[in-house]
Amino acid sequence: MSGIAGIFYRNSRTVDAQSLAAMAKALQHRGGDGGGSCHDGPVGLGHCALHDTPESVLETQPAWSRSARFLLVFAGRLDNRQQLYELIGWDRPLSSLGDGAIALAAYEKWRNDCASRLLGDFAFAVWDKIEGKLFCARDRFGAKPFYYFIDGRVFVFASEIGALRALPLVPLRVNEQRVGDFFSGVVLDHTSTFFADISRLAPAHFLEVSPQRERVGRYYQLAPRALSCRSDGEYEEAFREIFTRAVRSRLRAVSPVGVSLSGGLDSSSICAVAASLCKTELSGSLETFSGVFEKLKECDERQYFLETVQRYGLISNQLQVDSIDPSVSLETLMQEEDEPFWAPHGFMNFHLLDMMRARGVSVLLDGHDGDAAISYGYNTINDFALSLDLRGFGEFLRSNNVPRGRATVKRILLTYWSIFCNDSTWAWICSGRRRELAEQLTLLDKDFARRLSVEERLREQSTLLPNASQREMEYHRKNLTQPVHSYALEFMERVAARKGVAVRFPFFDTDLVEFTLGLPGSLKLRRGLNRYIVRSSLKAFLPETIIQRKLKTDFTPSLLHAFTVNDRGWLKERIGELCVSRPDYVNHDSLAMLYDVLRAGGKALTLRHIVNALCLVTFFAWKEQRFSQ
Repeated sequence: MSGIAGIFYRNSRTVDAQSLAAMAKALQHRGGDGGGSCHDGPVGLGHCALHDTPESVLETQPAWSRSARFLLVFAGRLDNRQQLYELIGWDRPLSSLGDGAIALAAYEKWRNDCASRLLGDFAFAVWDKIEGKLFCARDRFGAKPFYYFIDGRVFVFASEIGALRALPLVPLRVNEQRVGDFFSGVVLDHTSTFFADISRLAPAHFLEVSPQRERVGRYYQLAPRALSCRSDGEYEEAFREIFTRAVRSRLRAVSPVGVSLSGGLDSSSICAVAASLCKTELSGSLETFSGVFEKLKECDERQYFLETVQRYGLISNQLQVDSIDPSVSLETLMQEEDEPFWAPHGFMNFHLLDMMRARGVSVLLDGHDGDAAISYGYNTINDFALSLDLRGFGEFLRSNNVPRGRATVKRILLTYWSIFCNDSTWAWICSGRRRELAEQLTLLDKDFARRLSVEERLREQSTLLPNASQREMEYHRKNLTQPVHSYALEFMERVAARKGVAVRFPFFDTDLVEFTLGLPGSLKLRRGLNRYIVRSSLKAFLPETIIQRKLKTDFTPSLLHAFTVNDRGWLKERIGELCVSRPDYVNHDSLAMLYDVLRAGGKALTLRHIVNALCLVTFFAWKEQRFSQ
């Protein structure tokens, strides 16, 4: 986990220790194993350490290179240590080197090209005292956060926005464009924050800053791997090898490792492979953490996840979710988080993290968004339609039990229309995006939405979104590169960091994603089973019930129960207070209607109402806390 921070005065002013100390204090929860700082004229770098890998205990940061030219701060984990070690040509054993030392040597050898050679989850900065410039980079999928402020005088960065807010020189203004996006239920870019003057470094990008200029560049572009497999068996063997390697690299830890385990395919796959590795190759222990439901039996997945637990003899830690008052944890999150958030299930993860720390677990494997990484494969229907392969098309429809009705016909027609006629507006209308947008725009004050051209901006961005008219590979790629994924990974990382837990995502492994992106659609969807390659490759690891399970559990009843029964009116009261205060940005008629629905309850209350209410509550709590002075 760890945390990094830095100040670079582009006007040659000397960094003062007090400013760097203020940033370090704001990040201290990210590292319980010490920290340090270093000043070199106009630059000061700080580091908060959490020893979450065996090698991390060997290094102290900030760290100078052997030549005393480069100074580094690094947060994260490198997965291709052996490869980098061989390319760099060390005269020390690999076991004596922390990941930060390897990243520093990589920069010394390859300069700006170093980031493209690093695999893993990371954010780092390197100061070059000879050339007087700072180089920063962030991992390919955005698992590790990196925020910054820059103007002509100064550049400051940190793992969390709170460290930037600790400096009076960083202006704090609401980013109204981001507010419009948030209330519309979308994330349209990789770089904005709710603060107008604070930015994110986008995933797979670097940032180079000198007194004269700043330059942002992309060092990695997601693309499918060219695959040479000749049979299903070869594909399955290759996937199994890559997936096992992705899990193995994330088991590198100094404490017991936890797995967030539901009854779904993603978490079960991670758990099964991790448990097998712990028994056959590794010496570490493994525990599982799961939510259970005593009152809402339709949400309870014990019949699925206990099969995996029992097969591998694992310790199962269980949290009774349907007795939790979500308002307690949400109030804490609203105090701690530097931005508003969408996280209706956040209260459950909050308590599971508490349970992990009580068990001494500081590393968590999570299957978040595994379906996006692998892809369900449903757009394979478009591949057959466009290739005019009528025989294959018919076999696909039969083998996957695709409905023969109007929806399928409409989808095929949409495919031809959008690709051959290139009519993105028609694609948007037919995909249902317009209706969804109309529903979300009801939250926004009409004058505010008009002033910021919210609807027009969303319409322009719609062509960048995945839709049902695209070929499978393009849909898969577009889905994976949506900014909402990195925002979700960031949020989970920050919440876990507050609990002293480093969370790792095996499905967001570069080799794994590139491999699955290049797979034939028939290996993503077959015989009515989505993510078929996972099921067929890991059949020796997984219980048959998991392999054959087609449908996910719908947790909507648990959320409705949590916010209508367990919270004892907290959400309703919060929305009622907003009705009285009549805040900016919001359509007050829509706000009043939302309050009426919450107050009435019953079947009229839907998940959409809960999500909209939480969106409003978290935003205005954030605005009051950050801008009330």
